[in-house]
Amino acid sequence: MPNEQELNQQNQSNIQSNENLVDTNDVSNRSQNESIDFAWSSVTDCLRSQRDENFQLYQHEKNANAHLQHQLQVKNDTFQGLVLYTDSLQEECYKTHYENEGLQKRLHSLNCKYINLKTQLEYERAQTTNVISVLDKQLTNIKKLFLFISFIFFMMLSLITLS
Repeated sequence: MPNEQELNQQNQSNIQSNENLVDTNDVSNRSQNESIDFAWSSVTDCLRSQRDENFQLYQHEKNANAHLQHQLQVKNDTFQGLVLYTDSLQEECYKTHYENEGLQKRLHSLNCKYINLKTQLEYERAQTTNVISVLDKQLTNIKKLFLFISFIFFMMLSLITLS
């Protein structure tokens, strides 16, 4: 059976061993925390940057859409004005059709212009629709990218939480 001095020495040795283990664990934990903090900071910076870029793209597309919608509205208004103008000219020509052959030629010319303007407007409407479709696809791609980045963010958060 060990004597009291040996027990004291053994206790002292165990205490020293435990203190060394605590110091080692503190250093290891501090290092792991610094690594996690650095990784978290990098991911956060990346996500902020991506969010800012996505917001700028969104703003640009929003402004482009607003501009296109304004142009379309102006063209529609112009077209409506031209239709009304052409309709009134047609009516006037029909009233005087039997009185003057020159007015008949003018009526034919106005009809051609009306058809050309209508065709041109339909072409421009189709182009605008195509541009809006492309912008919509780009917005959908940006949304998918945002969802992917969110998924990565939450996966990183889950990994950090689990560790």
